[in-house]
Amino acid sequence: MSFYHLIRDWLLDPLSLLFFVLLAVLLYSVLRPHTRWLRFMLISSVSLLMFVSSPSIVNRMVLQLEMVYPSAQRCEAPSAIVLLAGGVDSKARLPTQFELMSRASLGRATAAWRVSEQYTDIPIVVSGGVLKRVAEADVLSNYLLALGVEPQRILKETGSRTTFENAINVERLLSGMKIQTPVLLVTSALHMPRSVATLSKLGLDSCAYPVQRIGIVDAPWFALIPQTTALVKFDALLHEWVALLYYRLSDKV
Repeated sequence: MSFYHLIRDWLLDPLSLLFFVLLAVLLYSVLRPHTRWLRFMLISSVSLLMFVSSPSIVNRMVLQLEMVYPSAQRCEAPSAIVLLAGGVDSKARLPTQFELMSRASLGRATAAWRVSEQYTDIPIVVSGGVLKRVAEADVLSNYLLALGVEPQRILKETGSRTTFENAINVERLLSGMKIQTPVLLVTSALHMPRSVATLSKLGLDSCAYPVQRIGIVDAPWFALIPQTTALVKFDALLHEWVALLYYRLSDKV
């Protein structure tokens, strides 16, 4: 990394600038008497900011969840590929507006297409419901068709909006078609532990095919400086933490 890129990517990041401003004010408070409460608030703010946005901290927390399934599990004879949608922009009006797929959906669907080239004789179950007008499964299915997947291989489930509903509706669809498990489950690495556990709760065995890892191994020393990209990762991680807690408390996993 050049000095220019270091300045651009780290020191000019909005969170980095906020971090240095807080440090400067903290140093000022140390040099001034009668600022105990100010120092406490500043130290708390700096610590919280680092916890949620320092790459060296956030990436380690992300990896703890993503490495539950460190790589694609070997699946001797999967009966189907199950693709869980990861979001489509609510502006979508047509099932062919692939540009409005979220990054998660694009990555998952592309991975499902690639693995479908290895297992050419099994169906692909695409699961994802309607946000406003277009179901996620419709958009992802049309994307697979555009990549050359045969129409008869694609089974759509368009009634779910949560991972638990994904699992329920996929189980019903597979049972109705007498398709046996295990299935090859394609979703983001961060989302995989909850997805596998939810399917298992309903009696569906699955082989994990995790994609789109966002955790970075061996972050450099200066990665303690907060960065916006790490905050985005923490937001995704927090979502999974809360969802996992809720699913466990409500006996969904």
